[in-house]
Amino acid sequence: MGSKISENRFWTIAEFLIKTILAFVLLIIIAKSLGAVSLGVFAYWLTLAGLLTGLSKLGLDAIILREVPLMPNPSSIIMPALKISLTAGILLYIISASIHYFTLDNTEYWGYLILTISIIFSSYNVFDSYYKAVEKF
Repeated sequence: MGSKISENRFWTIAEFLIKTILAFVLLIIIAKSLGAVSLGVFAYWLTLAGLLTGLSKLGLDAIILREVPLMPNPSSIIMPALKISLTAGILLYIISASIHYFTLDNTEYWGYLILTISIIFSSYNVFDSYYKAVEKF
């Protein structure tokens, strides 16, 4: 059991280090290719996407983690939580896209839409929270 835990720790740390190093290298490449002004716009988009992603979750991750172990039929919580999170993500995406339609030029607007589509797809983290709760990680 102890060697399995050590092996899992190794892979978890290795994954974190590889992901962090690749993100750092990619950021340097993006910064050099975009320039100062465009990098600022890109950082704004990333920040806004992160904030809206957090809002679209509506705290459902914590609710699922807390309530699923206590429920007699835990699978009944997945679909309502997914519908709520997906609806919030789509609404936030539409509102954000509508606001930025008037403030960005055509090229920047399409870049913004592509980057912030993650707001909608983050709704599927409901499944991750459910399986964490069921497996009691």
